[in-house]
Amino acid sequence: MLVASRQKLSTFPEIPSFSINDHPVKQVSSMKSLSVHINQNINWECHIQNICKKIASALGAIKRMQHLIPCNVLINVCDSLVQPYFNYSSVVWGNCGSGFSEKLQKLQNRAARILICVNYGSNVNELFRALGWRKLKYQRFESAAVTMYKSLQGVTPVLCLCFETMQHRID
Repeated sequence: MLVASRQKLSTFPEIPSFSINDHPVKQVSSMKSLSVHINQNINWECHIQNICKKIASALGAIKRMQHLIPCNVLINVCDSLVQPYFNYSSVVWGNCGSGFSEKLQKLQNRAARILICVNYGSNVNELFRALGWRKLKYQRFESAAVTMYKSLQGVTPVLCLCFETMQHRID
């Protein structure tokens, strides 16, 4: 995958081809690594669309069960099926832009309304207080702060990629 901005990619007369030991490397415009979808422009559209689909599907199942299962069990189901999508690797994709953040926040709002069994016009701030939830932007901020703290304290894994070594291997 050739990673660059959309504008930079448009300046290439043709997309360069790569090979390793005379074997061509297949060119892709997006890929999935550790359940994070990355596209060549790194704008997170593919990843956000993917997790929105999964969250919406889980919320649909929870909504169908809401009249059959006690509220505390539904909250546990939501915490198990939905919340991990909001949090997983958010340190990487969390600065995805306001449009994508709003899509995710609407899904969290929808989850709160389903769990409390209220209509669309209900104030989500009150629902969040009742559920003990925080809005996603605060969750992502806290996650980034914890990661930064751990990094400064030297308790995170060290990733060291030497560009010169990688370049030598490609040549």
